[in-house]
Amino acid sequence: MMICADGKVIPREQMPETDEYFCGDLTTQTIAEVWNGDLLKEMTYGMPRERFQGLPCSDCDERNECHNVIGFCIRDLAVHYGDIYQTPTNCYKSTLPHIRMT
Repeated sequence: MMICADGKVIPREQMPETDEYFCGDLTTQTIAEVWNGDLLKEMTYGMPRERFQGLPCSDCDERNECHNVIGFCIRDLAVHYGDIYQTPTNCYKSTLPHIRMT
C-alpha cells in the first residue's frame, strides 16, 4: 500500500490519487486498520464478481485462480484502462485494447 502526503492510502504506488482508489485514511485510521480493512482487501484479493459484469471475468471458470492465486496488478489496470475492474491486461480472453492512460 502507498501512503499519500495527505495521509490517504492507495493500494499500489503509481496509481492515481483519486477518491475511487483510496482505501484508507491515516488521519482517522491506524495502518493496521487500513491494511486489514475491507476496501484494501476488495481492491487486491477480494474483487467481487459483480463488478465485472459484461467482461470475461464475470463468468470465467478460471477467475478465482487468475484473481486470487496467479494475481494481477491493479496498478496496471488503473494506468492502462483507468479502471481496476477490468479484465487483467495479460488475459487471453480480454478484448480491450492495450492502451496507456497518462
